[in-house]
This record gives sequence, structure tokens and C-alpha cells, in this order.
Amino acid sequence: MAIFNDMKKGNCASCHPATHKQAGVRFPMFTDLGHVALAVPRNPALAVNQDPTFFDLGLCGPLRTDLQDRPEYCGLFRTPTLRNVALRHHFFHNGALQSLREVVE
Repeated sequence: MAIFNDMKKGNCASCHPATHKQAGVRFPMFTDLGHVALAVPRNPALAVNQDPTFFDLGLCGPLRTDLQDRPEYCGLFRTPTLRNVALRHHFFHNGALQSLREVVE
């Protein structure tokens, strides 16, 4: 948990808090329910990434069109919960990383 909570290293807890307060009640969410832009590498295993002109802009598109005129949302992706994270085989919005070790290194 040291890396998870360390603001100078992983800082995971800033987006994945152990609890989320809503209407005065704390719930174990492991997400801040927000959106964040991270420098996640492209996933060459995805067919769309074979096209060098393709860029997944998150909330701005390409599939979502309602926020295309709002550049402040480009590149943002929803912060997922960490519930059952140890059972996952792919991480981040595009599955670019394959293990928790890769995520924290």
C-alpha cells in the first residue's frame, strides 16, 4: 500500500480512494467517479491502432460525438473501480498493460 498511497510515486489513492462519500455516507468504491488523462501507451493488439491516424480521444470521440467541441474533455477517461482488480488481465481504457506490476512500474 506504500506505493498506492505515496503522492510522489504511484499516488493511486488520489483517483482510487478506499471510500467515497455521498450524502454523508462513506462507500467502498475505490474510484473517485471522475475522469483523468494519463499517458497510457497505444495498444498494438487493438485493430483500430493499426491505423496510425487513429487516436482514441476518450470523452471527445471518435465514437462519442456529444463532446467533440469541448477540447477540455479530450483525452479523459473514466476512473474505473479497483474492485476485483487482481482478477483482471487488462488495465487502463485500452488494455495496454497486462498486469498490476506493469501498472505500478
